[in-house]
Amino acid sequence: MTINVVNAYPDDVPNRYGGGHWKAIHASTLALEKFSVNIIDLPLPTDLEQAKPILENCLTDLSEFDINIVIFNYNFWPKLAKLIKFTFPSVSVFVRVLSPTAFHYWHTSDLKFVPTYRNFRILYGFLRLLMFDVQSKQSVDKLLTISEWDRRYYWNMIPGKSKVFNLPYYCPWPFLRSDSVPKPWHERKNQIVCIPGGRDPIGISQITNFLFFARTVNLSQLKSNWSFALSPGIYRNDDLFKDIDPVVFLERLDEPWDLLCSVKALAIITHLGFGTKTTIIDALTAGCHVLIDRKFARRLPVNVRTLCCEVDISKPTQFIEIMNRLENEPQTHSLNTELMSETHLVLDKALNFT
Repeated sequence: MTINVVNAYPDDVPNRYGGGHWKAIHASTLALEKFSVNIIDLPLPTDLEQAKPILENCLTDLSEFDINIVIFNYNFWPKLAKLIKFTFPSVSVFVRVLSPTAFHYWHTSDLKFVPTYRNFRILYGFLRLLMFDVQSKQSVDKLLTISEWDRRYYWNMIPGKSKVFNLPYYCPWPFLRSDSVPKPWHERKNQIVCIPGGRDPIGISQITNFLFFARTVNLSQLKSNWSFALSPGIYRNDDLFKDIDPVVFLERLDEPWDLLCSVKALAIITHLGFGTKTTIIDALTAGCHVLIDRKFARRLPVNVRTLCCEVDISKPTQFIEIMNRLENEPQTHSLNTELMSETHLVLDKALNFT
């Protein structure tokens, strides 16, 4: 019996090396390779009319085989997923989602409750994404979320017959970059890095809070042997943050895994966003301390949250206590192995491999 798994994803993802989508697809693909299946990677345009013939041609070629499964990575094609279920009724269709789409959009759009054209457009976008999610929940066989919080408080609340499984993210870097390993603690830089992923309110919130944290610590004069660095590119040619002292820009960030393996801490201090911030798992796997916002921490699984340093940005008197904690090597853990094992178990159950 041949099991074909068509791994469909946006065709621009391969060009986003090291990004969240890029890492999540590699992690899922590595997990699928554990099973006796034929994996067919299928990059698709986000435009429905362009993506439709590509996927239909692929499934037509596979029609003679026993079991065919399509996994849509991200909820870009709800109408296409519904169409495939109608056109190829024997094909099992799944959607892998990285966040509660509509909620996440709300956080990234900076909606203001005033009657302006911009805010009406944001509200329209929110409702449109919510409808996409409803369409998916009503038409596909199963949804694979990335966070238990998302599954419980968002996807399970949306009407529809699809079963919802939590498929956690695990860090694929140790398998993709096996030649680059975490440095011993005493060889690492006394540095905290912040590597936000965009210019949206989530990224701006990260940088604003990181600057406040760094400046507060710097003014104390008690941790002068520590440095603070912000990833390049994100704000290159941007006037939002002209003065970032005492933070410095990293010259480049070609290999984010190498960076995390060489510093002592990562800061992701923002309450905004949903899903799982993949860099948290990456940094913990690389042996870093991870500073996270206390409010955001509530949406993390317990096994991740307990390994992080929670920051209440409204209480700067606690920052030196946090810096004292960073002096010591993080506790030993096997988080990534646990997450990878859970991924295998969930895939085995959700896709009925056994």
